[in-house]
Amino acid sequence: MKKISLIFLTLGLSLISIAQNRCHTDEYLGHLVESNPELAEKIEQQRLDFNAYQQQKSNFKQAAAPEDLVYIPVVFHVVHRTNAQNIPDARIFEQLERLNMDYSATNSDTSTVPTEFKPFISDTKIRFVLATVGPDGNTTTGITRTETDEFSFSINDDGIKYSTLGGVDAWDTDNYLNIWVGNITSGILGYAMPPVNAGNSNDGVVIGYRYVGYGSNWQYNIGRTATHEVGHYLGLEHVWGQGGCSSDDGIQDTPKQSSPHYGESSHPISSCGSNDMFMNYMDYGDDNVLVMFTTDQKTKMEYSLDIIRNGLATSEPVGIEEEAPKVLSVYPNPTSDIVNITFKENVDNGQVQIIDVTGRVYVTENVEGAQKLTIDVSNLGQGLYFVQYKNKYQNAQEKVIVR
Repeated sequence: MKKISLIFLTLGLSLISIAQNRCHTDEYLGHLVESNPELAEKIEQQRLDFNAYQQQKSNFKQAAAPEDLVYIPVVFHVVHRTNAQNIPDARIFEQLERLNMDYSATNSDTSTVPTEFKPFISDTKIRFVLATVGPDGNTTTGITRTETDEFSFSINDDGIKYSTLGGVDAWDTDNYLNIWVGNITSGILGYAMPPVNAGNSNDGVVIGYRYVGYGSNWQYNIGRTATHEVGHYLGLEHVWGQGGCSSDDGIQDTPKQSSPHYGESSHPISSCGSNDMFMNYMDYGDDNVLVMFTTDQKTKMEYSLDIIRNGLATSEPVGIEEEAPKVLSVYPNPTSDIVNITFKENVDNGQVQIIDVTGRVYVTENVEGAQKLTIDVSNLGQGLYFVQYKNKYQNAQEKVIVR
């Protein structure tokens, strides 16, 4: 009976996903369970194992003990038919930067998190680096490019992941996070393989080419499709679980939530007797709305890396040769009087703001293709600030310390 109910719930997840395109991981998982019903029992067992793991950590963890960072080597497989689909390296560097900001909780928009949820914001201690050594032992950029005759790829056959179907085969899925980038059917933003099927040839994450890095879609233009899908890859479910207040995502510090939220939402929104954490990366809002992981979500990802994907992460940042190029640079830093802002190249019309860690805006300047901007910050109090640049397609930021 348990197996049947689990299959029903998993397939029910698919129906939720069909109604929208934000994420198709649930639908993808539904296909996997249909073809291999034993996965339903495996999903349930992993939930039980995580509960035991979490309890053990709670019993023995020292409150003041430092936690080490872990590093995941990443390979991006760009599969393209058109020039637009063959996205430049810069978009991939942007995406890597976004993953590292979001998973380290250094994104300045955590300032938008409501007061009741701020204590739960977590640095996951996970960092992502481009692979520099391929599975053949040769040096690599961590980016592969494959021309295809396929107009688009479907989640039904996972074609983007197989050279025989017009895609490209995965690198060793036990040792690399494979991220495929291409044109996905039906405008799907992305989907991921959860740990339940870890280590198989189709293990990894798929992202539509329009949504990588600072893309051109106004709703999903700062790379958080990948933040969301990598969350699934590391074991997280959507915050509403299977839907309805009798369901749960298996995470204690994410409130029960009856259904997903889309677009832009305003706090508070209540369901299931409490306010919804719609700003969590595992909800369905626009990119600028999703801004946080929680402490227990961090523990769930640790469980996935410690127990299931235990060959993936390393203790050293191997695999990256140079820092990803930045949209803007800020100097001097620290500063006491002025801050100079230079852009990598002439930027489109946009806006530069200087904000503090609470999100309060102190300076706003319009940018019209400028390569350099000088701002007086002598009237600001001492502390940490963020220089943030936004236009229709980009959102970049750098820290600056005022003394």
